[in-house]
Amino acid sequence: MTLALPTTPGIYGLIFWLSQDCHTRIGRLGTYNFPAGWYGYWGSAHGPGGIAARVRHHLSLAARPHWHLDFLRPYGHIKAVLFETGSDRLECPWVHQVLTFPSAQVLVYGFGSQDCSQNCPAHLIYFGASFDLHALTKHLGNPRIIFIN
Repeated sequence: MTLALPTTPGIYGLIFWLSQDCHTRIGRLGTYNFPAGWYGYWGSAHGPGGIAARVRHHLSLAARPHWHLDFLRPYGHIKAVLFETGSDRLECPWVHQVLTFPSAQVLVYGFGSQDCSQNCPAHLIYFGASFDLHALTKHLGNPRIIFIN
């Protein structure tokens, strides 16, 4: 799948759907239960290939899981990518803003945020079974968005 994502640095949010509850190991964090519903995962992409390369990695299933999300990805379907380009590492302020969105919850403390310098409880946020993506994008200041089939 070819997406029109920038090859420059920036931040991104993956919005994905778990159609059923799952119980899985997340690397060294341990084993957790994840209820069915909508999730968002927030990260930065400052390596070669920028946002496009990082999102391409997350869209595929990792043969050797590296990031925490790689362990959960086989159970979920990415539906949208929110992103902003720039060299500033702003994923943590984005996470803190997302946490003020109604229904946003942290289920697994430390998920995706173990190298976080801004005390994020996690970079994986659970929204529940009912979720308004338009309202979230407005809440975040209308970042660019690409929908995934």
